[in-house]
Amino acid sequence: MSRSLIQTANTSTQAVTPGTNPAIVSLGNVIRRYGCNLCLNGDSVEERGSGYYEIEGTITVIPTALGDVTVALYENGVVMPGSEVSGNAATASAPVTLPLIATSRINCCEGTSAITVGVVAGAGNVTNVSLRIVKS
Repeated sequence: MSRSLIQTANTSTQAVTPGTNPAIVSLGNVIRRYGCNLCLNGDSVEERGSGYYEIEGTITVIPTALGDVTVALYENGVVMPGSEVSGNAATASAPVTLPLIATSRINCCEGTSAITVGVVAGAGNVTNVSLRIVKS
């Protein structure tokens, strides 16, 4: 098994309005990258090769209204189990920062996976998203 790492960040403001589908967030630019098993591909990180991938990150959303903000990690367009988190905006325009964490696995015959970050509920502006994935 080879070890790989990628870290991405986007501090540009992104307007999000989730509806029946999540609002997929741009991951920005590669900050650090090591190895050949992880690469930024548009709004997703592509995992290549069998093994376990540990995913960690944070996202900050400034909602346009009171209520819950919900975000999740997606693998090939499907919510990763246990990765959906919510936070409550005490006041409109109060930033809500949420942690992202999950583990992904690719078996030897599966090939690749695409990891994305989506805002499930809570329209507003994403002001920061940071994602780090390590293949162990």
